Amino acid sequence: MTLIEEEALRDPDISTVPLANPTTDYFTLALCRRVYALPPAHVEHVVPTQPIVPIPGAPAHVLGVVHLRGRIVTVVDLAGLLGIEGPASEGDPRLVVMTARAYVFAFQVDATLGLWPVIGEMGAVASDGPLVIGRVAGATGAIATVLDPDAILDRILGAECAR
Repeated sequence: MTLIEEEALRDPDISTVPLANPTTDYFTLALCRRVYALPPAHVEHVVPTQPIVPIPGAPAHVLGVVHLRGRIVTVVDLAGLLGIEGPASEGDPRLVVMTARAYVFAFQVDATLGLWPVIGEMGAVASDGPLVIGRVAGATGAIATVLDPDAILDRILGAECAR
């Protein structure tokens, strides 16, 4: 360690030493017995599941709307958008409210798993489709598939769900 690095460690006001293992946090959730991750900046809040009011004539991927904190929020079928099926994970179902390019929408998940600090790079995934940007490993070694919030929004706004 150099003299400058030692001085920076003693005085936090001048600390410029980069972390040896920088971490990135991801908000993780369980859906159909799979683990997914989102950049936490896109997650507005998480609320207990509540009744969803269907919208007549809405696309198949729109489950309906809910009233949350004084506003009406569209609830989408994330599993349908991802093209996955399967039994629900064990846990406490929640609505995850997220934003992408100033749009607010929600989707129901089987459980939320909290923030995972991830050390290292995101692994590339070519075969998971346009909504997936990679995979990350949490501190426990569990793997989460990272979703692209902007691609999800594009799919919601412009594509029909293939269910």
